[in-house]
Amino acid sequence: MGRDKALLRLDGETTLLERAVAALRAAGLEEVAVVVSTLGHARSLRAAAPGLRATPFLFDATPGRGPLGGLHAALRAYPGRDVLLVACDMPRLDPRALRLLTAPHMAAADIVLPRPEGRDQPLHARYGPACLPVATRLLEEGQLVMRTLLTAPTLRVRVLDDAVLARHGVSTAGFANVNTPADLAALVDANG
Repeated sequence: MGRDKALLRLDGETTLLERAVAALRAAGLEEVAVVVSTLGHARSLRAAAPGLRATPFLFDATPGRGPLGGLHAALRAYPGRDVLLVACDMPRLDPRALRLLTAPHMAAADIVLPRPEGRDQPLHARYGPACLPVATRLLEEGQLVMRTLLTAPTLRVRVLDDAVLARHGVSTAGFANVNTPADLAALVDANG
């Protein structure tokens, strides 16, 4: 993309990160935090996105470890609790999908993983406390790919396929992300 996706603006006013935080709050989540790799990145996000002033920031234990490092930081910050991991580049997050991930009937799973249109969404999923030791081990071994966590034999994964998502009124459009300038242009056009 060539620039920080968190600071892209779909509507000319709100950053993608601010949109993600707002969607999490609209889903009824009482605690929302943003995980970043460095203090400098947190400062730049706060300066560019005034809507984040009251949002706490968490920091990767070791910068540069990608989403697994961010998940690890969140699980460490909230010991014994579930963590909803959401990428900041998903401008159409659906609060219904977020509520489904955190619904009480999903509590038996260590990971609740949406799979719209047959594609796993590890950056739009819920991770339970049992994921922390596995994530710690993977980071220590230098295995940074989220798929490795998803396939860990000690973790129970509940997959939410198209049928489950549809039954709960969740559209697959909420899982779209922005990876290229063309993706951003398409979303701007779709929003009019």
